[in-house]
Amino acid sequence: VLGHPESTMTFIPAGSASTYINHSPEPNAKLVWSDHPNHNPSWYEFTPEQLLEHEDKLHMGLLMKAVAIKDIAKDEEVFIDYGPEWTKAWEEHVAKWNKKVENGEIDTVWPLTALNLNEQHRDKPFRTPEELETDPYPENVQLRCYVVVADDNEPPEGELHQWSEPVKGSVYDAEHLFDCKVLERGEDDYGKYWYKILWQDDPDDDDDDDDDDTQNIVDNVPHTAFLFTDKMGTSDMHVKDAFRHYIGIPDEIFPKGPWRNLAA
Repeated sequence: VLGHPESTMTFIPAGSASTYINHSPEPNAKLVWSDHPNHNPSWYEFTPEQLLEHEDKLHMGLLMKAVAIKDIAKDEEVFIDYGPEWTKAWEEHVAKWNKKVENGEIDTVWPLTALNLNEQHRDKPFRTPEELETDPYPENVQLRCYVVVADDNEPPEGELHQWSEPVKGSVYDAEHLFDCKVLERGEDDYGKYWYKILWQDDPDDDDDDDDDDTQNIVDNVPHTAFLFTDKMGTSDMHVKDAFRHYIGIPDEIFPKGPWRNLAA
């Protein structure tokens, strides 16, 4: 999130690209308000309460962009300065964290996460039930699959489906991501893995009782259709005393009006 020390407002980016811009004390880019026609600078004159209570629900309508402040070479990472408040909070957090490590309050062996396992399994096969008995995945991750099945000659529940690409769009979309279990693994003539899976087709069901879920067997699932995700509440951001602080909106562009409701 973004914020300013003189305001109670926090700004949550709707676009995913902004989450990949890291901090540097020597940035090569900066945040500015967008000149896009969908940006509403008139909102600068509303108080935070007015924005929340407005009949038109003024929640999404402010646009920012990152612009280069120096030449950026091809493949060079883009950095912005998160601001002095963020920097001070981060330095204090690191000092406290390191002290806890020295005192043995924090385990120095970090558990494997979904990100680690996805990297490991780019070419490494996903495990069969027999392999999982002796070499299980970490308890903090779950295996999921992108699944679309051929809609012709739909088999009865519990019988074999065939993995398929959708007629339109991509199978690798969140709406096609489901809980699954590998039943069998094979390898084609080119050395690529394929799988037979048990597919749970209700990705929003948080109930651990699998008996209530519709389950189907899907064959010929490619290796690229699998994805590890962190189980709810186990990712790094849920670690006790994890660092949390807003990214500072530069003072020179933060409106001088009613948004600054904490100004002395």
